[in-house]
Amino acid sequence: MKNKSEHFEGISLPGVQPANGSRAFTLTELVVIIGVIALLAATLLPALASTKFRDQLAMCTANCHQWGIAMTTYASDHQGYFPNEPLPSSSGGNAWDVADRFITDMAQYGANNPKIWFCPVRSWSYAGDNAVVQQNLGHPLNSVTNDVAYLFAYASRWPNPDFEELGGGQSYGGLIVNAAGYEPWIKRPITTAGLSFFPSIYMNGVNGALNPNRNTPYEWLQKSSDAHAAQMPILTDIMISLFGMHSPGTLNSLGLKALAPGQGHPAGGSQNGTIQSDNLAYGDGHVETHQASAIAWRYPANGAAFTAFY
Repeated sequence: MKNKSEHFEGISLPGVQPANGSRAFTLTELVVIIGVIALLAATLLPALASTKFRDQLAMCTANCHQWGIAMTTYASDHQGYFPNEPLPSSSGGNAWDVADRFITDMAQYGANNPKIWFCPVRSWSYAGDNAVVQQNLGHPLNSVTNDVAYLFAYASRWPNPDFEELGGGQSYGGLIVNAAGYEPWIKRPITTAGLSFFPSIYMNGVNGALNPNRNTPYEWLQKSSDAHAAQMPILTDIMISLFGMHSPGTLNSLGLKALAPGQGHPAGGSQNGTIQSDNLAYGDGHVETHQASAIAWRYPANGAAFTAFY
């Protein structure tokens, strides 16, 4: 009787070769394989980027909900008034200018996480401002009442700021502060000569002649009980025009072309992307996302070189 080794001796399996005799891929086969991998990557990467962008939009919406809660809760504790502390005459009256108490007040009412002050879609803004805090304060951006207030102190006057410029632009040690993610649209007093309240649809902020530097049929809110609370936002994504874009005629002509790149929710979350949408928190507490077609200029401050959009 033959043993097993003798039984299988001479039998060959087609297509099977010993490891040391394995055939290498040909150049053509390698090119085909690389092409398939590249095709798959080209198909999957945009889908992954789109998913990331949607996630960032969802986080921005959550931020705006948190802001809505903070501002309406503040109002319930202050005779219905939203946070509308007066601004000094040194303020230019831009929509992104707030009194120095605004930051500390909002931190006490739920906006006490620095990331709530930055839109997740515009991730480079938080990253850049975190670098400013790291360089100049020696720690990461982790406090609202100290770090966020430091970033937006007008003319870098921290710790005794005149007011806070959420639009950024200040220079600390050669690094420029990026804009915050959001700005309030609360009608608030300003001590500039001849101007009682801003933003306002009225000249000098009081009832009477209409202000040509306005683009809304309704007056901005002061109180949660004001008319049109469901139609007027109290906070939006911050959106700033290009320098020199402040004439209503120019703004009406250019529309969104007057906006600087990377504003609101830019395409792909890119710093150079064109705006796709923005979020708005309203006086009655609800939040909406508006597509680019619904966004328009709203208020160029008197004598200012920039215009605010939502």
